Amino acid sequence: MLLLVRHAMPLASELTPANQWPLSPDGLRAADRLRSRLPHDAELVASDARRAYETVGGLDGVVERDSRFNEIARPDEPWGGDYREPRRRYVEGIAQPGWEPQRDAAARFDAGVADLQGRFGGRPIVIGTHGMALTVWLVRIGAVAPDEAAVFWAGLRYPDCIEVRTDGPAWTRFDDAGRNSADLMPREH
Repeated sequence: MLLLVRHAMPLASELTPANQWPLSPDGLRAADRLRSRLPHDAELVASDARRAYETVGGLDGVVERDSRFNEIARPDEPWGGDYREPRRRYVEGIAQPGWEPQRDAAARFDAGVADLQGRFGGRPIVIGTHGMALTVWLVRIGAVAPDEAAVFWAGLRYPDCIEVRTDGPAWTRFDDAGRNSADLMPREH
């Protein structure tokens, strides 16, 4: 079982580097609810961002950190304004000047998943990550069609939990009761 967890809502601040943003009070509560649904024997891995590892491991949880699951590098993105539009274009496959190329982000994410699957065999794996990073990887493996990437990304919640089948490939969302939703989303290549 491979579960990708989009982090809960952070307490964002222009004065704090994004990778150090903690979860907001509402984000902490939502992350607690999500963690109660995760397999108890899962290997917990997260990006280097505080909001990602707090989401899957809590404030005191033991979570392996792996930069291959970091959000898209975008050093020139301004604070505030319409940040959603360039991000939407990015997940649609349109390169954004100064941002990490989609193929590079998907390749690093793919390498991280392959490494974890090799190390942990058939054990459940939970990866705390970010919306754009998980979207470009799902496009790469064929679980999300390129022309549906923006809709998929825009529909991600804070937090969200996506189970990925790489033998299909397909994905499904965990519902609020902790079960997979009935709609498995297979994608043709």
